[in-house]
Amino acid sequence: SGVLHFVTRHRAGFLEVDVRRGCCFCDTCAAMVANELISGSGLTVFRGAFSAEVAARAREEVRAIKEAARQTRVGELGPNHSRVWSLLNHGAPFTMLVTLPLIFKALSPVLGDDFALGSFSANDLGPGCPRGPAHVDYPYSTLNSFPSDVLACQAVFCLDAFTEANGGTQVELHSHKARSHPDREKPLGTV
Repeated sequence: SGVLHFVTRHRAGFLEVDVRRGCCFCDTCAAMVANELISGSGLTVFRGAFSAEVAARAREEVRAIKEAARQTRVGELGPNHSRVWSLLNHGAPFTMLVTLPLIFKALSPVLGDDFALGSFSANDLGPGCPRGPAHVDYPYSTLNSFPSDVLACQAVFCLDAFTEANGGTQVELHSHKARSHPDREKPLGTV
């Protein structure tokens, strides 16, 4: 039928969708992703969702915003950490990233068709940045107990490869199933 499903399980246990190979990302693929986010590992990686040129432009824009603001505030993880908030106020390429049709196709089965963007920031974790404590993100961070319904999903746009050497974000697979705050002192079993 010409339909190409390049949805596979990574050896670490999360789902991968390879857009670079021409994955159709049809309703069947979206259902697999929704199941993974809700009942599976909680993580899906989309390879090739945007071009290297878009990543380079976004990286340069973040650098320019930080430089223009002469950002001297140290991030919560120390001198090799910084954030740039409210990226949508800076237009393209950021508006292009959060309006990728793939995002809506992937998240609508989980959150409903009328979901909203809560925030969009750049989190710059440089080499040597210490590991942050285990935590849940907003809105779960504000709750004492978690509902069984999904309130939010986190979408991370990797402008650089995530590695331990460059300070990449850590994710603990299946942790969403606990529906509770993690022990901030416990080391994460991460990918």
